Amino acid sequence: MAPERPPGGSLPGPLNDLAKVARELVAIPARLALRLGELIGQGVLAVLRVVWPLLLAIARALGVAVEVGARVVTPVRALLVVNVLVLLALAATQTVDFRGVSVGVGDYATAGVDSVAPAPEIVRESSTAAHGPAIWILAAVGLGLCVLAVTRLRAAAWGLALVGVVAIVVGLAIDRPAGLDPGEAANAYEGVEAALLDGFWAQLAAGFALLFTGPLLALSLSAAPRSEPARSEAPARARSGEAPRVARPRLGRRARRSGSRPRHADGGS
Repeated sequence: MAPERPPGGSLPGPLNDLAKVARELVAIPARLALRLGELIGQGVLAVLRVVWPLLLAIARALGVAVEVGARVVTPVRALLVVNVLVLLALAATQTVDFRGVSVGVGDYATAGVDSVAPAPEIVRESSTAAHGPAIWILAAVGLGLCVLAVTRLRAAAWGLALVGVVAIVVGLAIDRPAGLDPGEAANAYEGVEAALLDGFWAQLAAGFALLFTGPLLALSLSAAPRSEPARSEAPARARSGEAPRVARPRLGRRARRSGSRPRHADGGS
């Protein structure tokens, strides 16, 4: 005879236990996934509550900065700032060493340790040792040209290109030969080598930069409209309530001597 099924159509004991285990195997990961999703959602909402207002504030600040920049930062002002910074950089190159003299370079290269421990330097000099205060004076002249270009003479901005040319010529004609000359160290040591350092290349870079930024400033100044105070004088007087000036006829010498007055166009006195 076939075994009897339990009342209510439920599964036999072993199968019922397997079904409960299977349900738990599915339910536990599902509950963990739901809980994890809930935590992630709460975290995202918390971050959005803090970050979203901050992003809106940053966007408003950027909008205001762009609006103000569009009114204040003109091409002329931007190029003027660039030229001033380049001239200051040119002056700053005089405080940086432009050459160094090392000894025992050949021995270090032969031993293969020059990449780990380079040859010792016995001499380091700045550019002023080669050309004196020439670049300091040149940078000061360039700053004066900037002031002159934006206040009185716009064509003075073209002189910034000449400042760049002089800086390059001084670097190539004076600094480079002096920087590569080992000097008296060649007589006292073996394997002496002189090398140009960052100060030399920075001076050349500033000179080449002035070759471009100077003419750009000159072109921007020539394209910028000139201020016309004569045209704005009448509206300013109208706003202040001042009566406009009426041109008076000038009396000749004879009229002033005789005390006569100029006649009107209709022939009256």
